[in-house]
Amino acid sequence: MEWLRRLFKGVKKGETEGAKEGRGGRGGVQLKKDPFPDYQLLKEVTILDIRTPEEVEEYGELPNSIHIPFDHLFQSRVLLLDRSQKYGVVDLRGIYSKEATQLLQQLGFEAVELKGGFFYLTEVLNFKPIKRGEFN
Repeated sequence: MEWLRRLFKGVKKGETEGAKEGRGGRGGVQLKKDPFPDYQLLKEVTILDIRTPEEVEEYGELPNSIHIPFDHLFQSRVLLLDRSQKYGVVDLRGIYSKEATQLLQQLGFEAVELKGGFFYLTEVLNFKPIKRGEFN
């Protein structure tokens, strides 16, 4: 436990040395922004859902999203999107969204990867998917 005392020596309860000094500081803890999407980001983007049709059928659609599967026709289909919009790209588990985001950026779109995928949005951020045939 001595290493822990040395780490926080001279730091008031509830703050790190870096916070006390207003910067990262030696021995202080500097927090990085969480790489996962938050509600604010989701308000700023149009969600581009790149899951397969089978995944959408099984797990449901994300409300207010555009579904374009990440397949051999993806590049030609996204060229029909509005370039003035900012897109948040999501797949099922966050595996292919980085590659799709990079492709969109190369094509001149403003796009961000929604890390964590569909399950992060539905389980952590509590998005409610809509299954075809269900009525609310």
